[in-house]
Amino acid sequence: MGKIRARRMLKTQVLCSLLTAGIFTMMMGTSQAWAKDKLVTGGTRTSTTGGIVASAGETINDANQDYNTITISSGSASGILATGAGAVINLSTMAPAITATTSASSVDGIHAEGGASITVFGGSIDINVTNGATGVYATGTGTTVTLSDLALDKIASSNGTNYGLYATKGATVIYKNSTTNKGIINVKTTANGTAYGVYAQRTGSKIELDNVASVTVNSNTNTASGIYVYNGSAVTGTDGTSPATIDRLDVTGGQEVAGLDNYGTLNVKMNGPLNATLTGNGSGVIGI
Repeated sequence: MGKIRARRMLKTQVLCSLLTAGIFTMMMGTSQAWAKDKLVTGGTRTSTTGGIVASAGETINDANQDYNTITISSGSASGILATGAGAVINLSTMAPAITATTSASSVDGIHAEGGASITVFGGSIDINVTNGATGVYATGTGTTVTLSDLALDKIASSNGTNYGLYATKGATVIYKNSTTNKGIINVKTTANGTAYGVYAQRTGSKIELDNVASVTVNSNTNTASGIYVYNGSAVTGTDGTSPATIDRLDVTGGQEVAGLDNYGTLNVKMNGPLNATLTGNGSGVIGI
């Protein structure tokens, strides 16, 4: 009886140790890590506060982060943030779902600047805040954000300007999706503000798109633009020269509406309809 009791005690100790380490073994014998949720209380700027953060010279990858959800609960913050030359975040296995609640403001789902690099596979961004939301923001020469099969489910606020993808000051955003899991960009301003699906500005800035199922942009009372290319920037396919491929583009606004608004280099292939609808008493509608 003493040996049986000792064996039972040993099994209990091993099980407790595994649970304490955050690991459990399924019936098939595969070890799994407990999923984690990251709660972010915002600061004063999206470039200083984030859920997963890398600064200049620092590398973060799948092995040293295991969040499945990042929630921004207040203030200004980014879900994934990399700043400075040599800052690298590589989430190439599966990125977390990034959400922000209505008590937050000035939120970026993904933010890269100053020569940083962010690579993300999968995941989603769902932001619904009070003032100003951006799905993916990249700024500065040498800054690159590469996205694959990421869904920008909702980028919304009641006021301010909202952007789906934003590249400026020589940065590059690459949004490349598989044919079986095409990308979605959904941007909305519900009260008083402007909405852009894809926004590139300044010489050297690039946004490259492939296999995007839909770009949907809505501004109830103000200006809405599906793709806006300004001041020498470019929007193309992911090889930098071929057309970006989009199945459907729907833009609705209360003041001014533009499907494709180009003041730089714009190369897009529409595989389906482009709809631009004016709902208020604004100045007009531009399809292309």
